[in-house]
Amino acid sequence: MQKTCQKCGHINPTSTGDVMEACPNCSAIYSRVAQAMAQQAAKAVRPTAASPRGIKEFAEQMRAASLYPTFRGLVHVIYLVMLVMAGLALVMGLLALTKGEGMTRIAGFAGGVFFAIAIFVFARVAKEGSLMLADLSDAAVQLAAKER
Repeated sequence: MQKTCQKCGHINPTSTGDVMEACPNCSAIYSRVAQAMAQQAAKAVRPTAASPRGIKEFAEQMRAASLYPTFRGLVHVIYLVMLVMAGLALVMGLLALTKGEGMTRIAGFAGGVFFAIAIFVFARVAKEGSLMLADLSDAAVQLAAKER
């Protein structure tokens, strides 16, 4: 049976197929070379920083070891306060709809809903932007530390 060595490319026309058979050219054991190449291929398939899953895991690890935990906590508190403000704007709009009269109730409801949506969107964008700033700062410090 003919066997080609995966390490050196030598073709062995007298191969027996034994598990511990070695290449006559480089002495590599065929089965071990195949096993090592399979392990390398498995590593190549694992998620890297370029895959979405790898990026998210990397970001979570970086955020867990952030140099700015107080800033991140403050961002979350401000986000929650803004969500409460959006909820209050919505409640005020609903109150205007139920307690108001004439055009005031329609305008009050529309204004309340508009401000609730606007505050909610602004809160989300401000939170993402602020956390992105902290992520960039953490990444810059990590890069600087690696170059030292």
